[in-house]
Amino acid sequence: MTPEEVGRKEDWIERMRCARLPNTRAALAEFLEKEEDRELRRKAAHALAIACEIDLCDRLWKIFEADPDEVVRSHLVAAFSASDDKKRAGPLAGCLEGARDPRYRARLAAALVNLGGRTWFDRAREVIEGAPEGERPRLAVEVFDSLRGNSCRQELLERLANLSDRGALVGLIERVWDGKEPYAAGFLEKVAAGGDPCDAAGFLALGALVARGAGRFETLAAGLATEDAELRREVARAVARIGSKESSKTLSRHLKSETDPQVSAAAIEALGRSGEDHVLDLVERHLGDARPAVAAAASRALEKLASSPSNPKARKLAGKKLKR
Repeated sequence: MTPEEVGRKEDWIERMRCARLPNTRAALAEFLEKEEDRELRRKAAHALAIACEIDLCDRLWKIFEADPDEVVRSHLVAAFSASDDKKRAGPLAGCLEGARDPRYRARLAAALVNLGGRTWFDRAREVIEGAPEGERPRLAVEVFDSLRGNSCRQELLERLANLSDRGALVGLIERVWDGKEPYAAGFLEKVAAGGDPCDAAGFLALGALVARGAGRFETLAAGLATEDAELRREVARAVARIGSKESSKTLSRHLKSETDPQVSAAAIEALGRSGEDHVLDLVERHLGDARPAVAAAASRALEKLASSPSNPKARKLAGKKLKR
């Protein structure tokens, strides 16, 4: 197949995906039945990872059974889950044992809860706990995002709050940070209280609670005094992410005495991501920092601030200070 032919097929898949009509979904299923190119099959399956008619689900199930590619399978599982095709719960449970791809396992676990009910929550937790350590934060978020309904998501958070691998909770804390999930407050409280001594997950959860208006900023800021530089870095990021004038003033004071350049760099870059106007002066002061990591972080922070259409002062400063 020539690159031009591949490009035409990719364009067609994208048009079918955007249309989201019954006849286009059927056309994508037919494409999957006939196409042999693995990457094109994955793109077509991704386009079908939405609610489908039950008769089309029956057709997709045959494709699912015949295709060993776990990327294709993960997208089709999302379709069964979104379609509320409950008769698939039992067969999908049997697929978990041999599944290897993390996203595939996450979507299988979420589909079992969506289709089979709350009795499958423990299995979902086992999937997260059984993943390689570095995969757990992303996997937990994948399961969370694949669940339907706030009550299911809340229950998952409650069941995961006491995970022994607290690092696995970091992705979930970041996922619910913005406060759009009010039911997550209990989860954040448990994680914030569960570290003994307080760890990165605990401080991050505390930061999310402060950002939601729960107070206790002083408790969070006290973490900046910990001797562990790696933990100080995470605390600094949490403080910066709050984005308030109080948090930027606290970091400004702390940066005057911070000896670890990586902590300073993390704090400054996080301030830039906050997008708040009042951090511009602090960022500007560190553009010429003698420590390369800190100066580079200040440049990245300024670029981030300047990318906001509501921050003309940052754009003007970036035009003067940064090489284009």
